[in-house]
Formats: sequence, structure tokens, C-alpha cells
Amino acid sequence: MNNEKIKKDNPKVVLLDVAQQSNAGDDIMQVALISLIRKYISRDITPMAYFGGNEFKDVESEFSGYKEKYNLNVVSGFAPTFYKNRKKNKIFQTLTRFFNLFKMFSVLFLMKFGLGKLLMSRKEKESYESILTSDMIIWNGRNFR
Repeated sequence: MNNEKIKKDNPKVVLLDVAQQSNAGDDIMQVALISLIRKYISRDITPMAYFGGNEFKDVESEFSGYKEKYNLNVVSGFAPTFYKNRKKNKIFQTLTRFFNLFKMFSVLFLMKFGLGKLLMSRKEKESYESILTSDMIIWNGRNFR
């Protein structure tokens, strides 16, 4: 495919699995990847954090530099994450994971009938819409080194 054609079309790109900027090693790789995407593919980029909507509100400020420096709005990951609860009771962790997994499958099942969004939080809806309306999804793959 011709790079000039890609630039003209300016496809919507979602960059998955973005780490917060306080993680300096990942941040420098992400900034380089964003620069390459902007130069060769598109200027319409939506970074998607590796924190799910259930935890994103607690760390959202750690992604503010992407808005300030690069004019990018980072959205939460679609699937729930469990970084905060790592040190909690194992039974609590298991029940929380089971509930969120059940919720995810329920949402996917209800999508067949156009009702999946009823069970989604505002952050999950925002992430879902970003993925649904994207032309290209790029997995950041932070731990490939």
C-alpha cells in the first residue's frame, strides 16, 4: 500500500496497551511509536491504557501528559484489570475476576441483541466505541523486549 494514500485517508488508529508516563522506559517507546504512526499512517490516534475502566479513574492523571504534549486523549482499556487488588484476599480477587468475566461475557452476548451497552460503564462505552469506530488497531506490546 502506498504511504501517501494512507496519509490522505487518515484512518482512525487505536493504540492498545499504553502504559502511564511515569513508566519512563515504556513511555519513550510509546512516544516513538506515536511519532511513527503520525508520520506514516495517521494523525487520528486513540491510545488505550492497559488499565481497565474499573481502575482507570484512579490512574487517569498519570496519562495527562499525552493530552498536554501530543493532544491525545487516552481512554481506559475495555477489559477489567486487577492491579489495585493484588494484595487483597485471594477469595476476594477470585470473586471479583469471576464477576467481571461474567459481566464481559454477558455484554458480548447482549451485543447480539443491541443491548450490550446497558451493562457497560461510561469508560467501557468510550473504549468500546473507540475500537468499534477504528480503521486500524495496533497492539503496543510493551513486554516484547
